[in-house]
Amino acid sequence: MIIAGLLFAALGVIAACMIAKLGLCLCHGMISLLPSILSLISSLAMLAFTGHCLNIFSLLALVLVLGICVNYTFF
Repeated sequence: MIIAGLLFAALGVIAACMIAKLGLCLCHGMISLLPSILSLISSLAMLAFTGHCLNIFSLLALVLVLGICVNYTFF
């Protein structure tokens, strides 16, 4: 479960950066983080639904999904 903790820590850092960059209040910052959280949850749910374990390749895919979501949030 260390990996899940690191993912949540990354989300916290991304949320702090978004709030600082966009100059939004805390509520708007959490709303802007919602697509990232939903995509990570749905990706992990699909991994669990299909019976795949969490390995290095799926973690790299999760990082890619998180990067794409952050990119869509800024633009």
